[in-house]
This record gives sequence, structure tokens and C-alpha cells, in this order.
Amino acid sequence: CRSCVDDSCHKLCESRLAKREELIKREMKRIAKGGGKKTSKKRKHDATKGPKPKLTAGKSLGKRKPLKKPNGAPRVTSLGNKRMSIPDEQFPEFCRRIGARGTGERMKVINAFVDENPEVSTRQVTIKFSEITTRKMPSWMSEKPKGKAFMFYLRGRFYHLLPENERPENWEKYAAEDELLWKEEKRQEKEKKAQSTKAVAEAKSAPTSETENVSVEAESDGEPLKKKGKV
Repeated sequence: CRSCVDDSCHKLCESRLAKREELIKREMKRIAKGGGKKTSKKRKHDATKGPKPKLTAGKSLGKRKPLKKPNGAPRVTSLGNKRMSIPDEQFPEFCRRIGARGTGERMKVINAFVDENPEVSTRQVTIKFSEITTRKMPSWMSEKPKGKAFMFYLRGRFYHLLPENERPENWEKYAAEDELLWKEEKRQEKEKKAQSTKAVAEAKSAPTSETENVSVEAESDGEPLKKKGKV
């Protein structure tokens, strides 16, 4: 057609124009047949696959099931502000589970003790475990247990809490040595904490910037003036 051959002609190609008019007529018939309404199907909302409802204050999706011990008794997970630490009467039993020869199953010992004693928390038992054990093998042991990459040994100052048949020979000597070592560790810890507190106090009291007064001479009506400024 002329529109395809002549570059000066700005009309649509005749074949494309005919196709366009045909598509317009077809669409107009479809709209008239449907009464001017869209015929596309609406998607049904499935409540089971929708987004989870947001929780508001005082509401929950359901009741939480209490944690239970292996024997079926419910575990106490919190006692408010009361620390769920190991009671004094149960502390010797906890030391016995670690033993003078140590253990390579740290979390197994902690979890087993917590499961059997619902009034204590895992956090407090873990903290106590780190306080009464050491990674250094006792001097009275000849060799490290085989098959264990990491061992945790009961500190000598707690040997007196073990049954007599589980204490090492000359345990009083090792207990006294560890007691002196523990006191030195506490002294260094206290000294380090004091230095840290002092450093923080000095940092707070130090000025953020230094200022000084300087004299600036300026000419005004032929007479020098002195101004004080801060830099």
C-alpha cells in the first residue's frame, strides 16, 4: 500500500488498519453480549491459606502447653523475680555428676539435672557449671580421658562435697591449692572491674572540647578594638 511505500505518508498500513477495526468490532460485540460487565471469574478467598491474624495485647492464638519432665510432671519455667538457682541441698549431687575426673558431656549433665529438678532453670545451672569447673586437667591425673576432645573438671575447692570414695588421694592438698588460686582470680577480677569503672568515670568527666580566649584586633574608625572569641 501507499503507506508502506511512501515515507512521506503518515497513515497506518491499510492491512493493519483493517485488522485493527476488526478487533475493535469483535471487542464491542463481546462487551454488548455481556451487558457491559466484565466476564472474568472472581477468585474465591480461602480462609485456610490466608495470612495469619495479627496478635493484639491480651489475645493469643491458643494456650501454650506447659513443658513437662520425662516422668510427666510439669516444669516450672519462671518464678517471677526469684532466681531459680540450685538449692544448697542439691548442690553436692550436681558436683557428683561432674566428678573429680570431669565430664566431656557438658550439656547432657546440665539438661539431665534440670529435667530432674523443675525448680531450677537451665540458665542458672549453666552459670553454676561454669563457676565450679575448669578446662585445666588436675595435676593428680596422669592422662586425659580418651575419646573426649573437650573436658570440664570439677575444681578442687569442691572436692569435699563429693562422696569419700569418689575423692582423689590427698584431695585436701589439691583443695587448698585451688582455694588460693580462686582467691587470686577473684582479686584480679575485682581489680580489673575497678580499673574499668575508673576509666569510664574519667571518660565522662573529661571535657569534650578545649576552649581558650584569644584576642582579635580589628580596625574601626582608625582605632584598634579587641574582641574575645572562642575557638
